[in-house]
Amino acid sequence: MKLKVISCKVFRPYTESLRNSRVSCDVTFVPMGLHADPKKMNGVLQNLVNESQSFDGIVLLFGHCGGGTADITTPKVPVAVMAVPDCVHALWADCATDVYCHSAGYLENASEVFKTNYEKAGYENHPDYPKLAEKYGADNAEVILRFGDSWKSNYKKCVYIDMGAAEDREGKAESERIAADFGWNHEIVSGRDDCLRAALLFDTTSPFIRMIFPDSNEPSGVC
Repeated sequence: MKLKVISCKVFRPYTESLRNSRVSCDVTFVPMGLHADPKKMNGVLQNLVNESQSFDGIVLLFGHCGGGTADITTPKVPVAVMAVPDCVHALWADCATDVYCHSAGYLENASEVFKTNYEKAGYENHPDYPKLAEKYGADNAEVILRFGDSWKSNYKKCVYIDMGAAEDREGKAESERIAADFGWNHEIVSGRDDCLRAALLFDTTSPFIRMIFPDSNEPSGVC
């Protein structure tokens, strides 16, 4: 079987080690930043699915992701999608909304804006500061950026999801540094690989997978 795997880049550190020799995979990674715009993500994924109809099957290494994988259709080839709410839950089932989650793939792809405490570093060091200061003035630029950063104060705890990948050693150290910078409690937990394995094996019987079939173009299962 030859699969086309269309994956969020957050899973890049794990796709190689979790592959099975019985299945041949051609992998395309999609930028993690698309999660900020689920509608745009949906369009990108649909185009990639349409371009991948020569394979035996297509795997979307994504969860529901705010509707980013909703209403995907396929003309000829069945598509497997992970039956989880989002990409974080594919790695750690117990993820909670009041916990900030890190993984090797996330830290590899996240902007420095998400890793830096500008209350300490100074908002003049924020990458958006120069253009905002030019347009609105220095004081207003800082007010705008501080408001945009206010979500960071919602978290008191940071969890690093250890998947046993080679990148995890460096990832854990960076996660601890970020947590300390923000004054967050820090914990390391063991991640899950059952969702990723089921998807990469194209295990259509797995409860971790929902299928989109070409006959009906209607997804089965729920996220």
